[in-house]
Amino acid sequence: SLREVRGIQRAHRQKGWAGIGYHFLIDRKGRVIEGRPLSIQGAHAGDNERNRGNIGICLLGNFQSQSDRGLSYQAAQSPSSAQLRGLTELLGKLRAEFTINASDVKSHLELKGTLCPGPELDAWTKTYRSRN
Repeated sequence: SLREVRGIQRAHRQKGWAGIGYHFLIDRKGRVIEGRPLSIQGAHAGDNERNRGNIGICLLGNFQSQSDRGLSYQAAQSPSSAQLRGLTELLGKLRAEFTINASDVKSHLELKGTLCPGPELDAWTKTYRSRN
């Protein structure tokens, strides 16, 4: 997982960013890793307008069900139960600290037309909003 985080850091730096664009990353064991301080605007939702005022959280893995080229394939992985627990706990802490409504918790797909985070995690996000 540290290798994945370093790979993301390298890829984001190649885009000219200061470092990892996400504020938090969650590995397969549910461990939360800080990507960039909350005091610095994220680079995770496509552009400055979408990034402003938002907190970027990345679950490590590939959860997409099709490629960007329209070729169909099954997701390589599903989010682990530990990742979803870690995400739920992190969201609870962030929502309490910053008074964030559940209705404001969005997936990458909802902010920017993209295949990320894949249908399973996108559905999880919608279920999270309806239950909180």
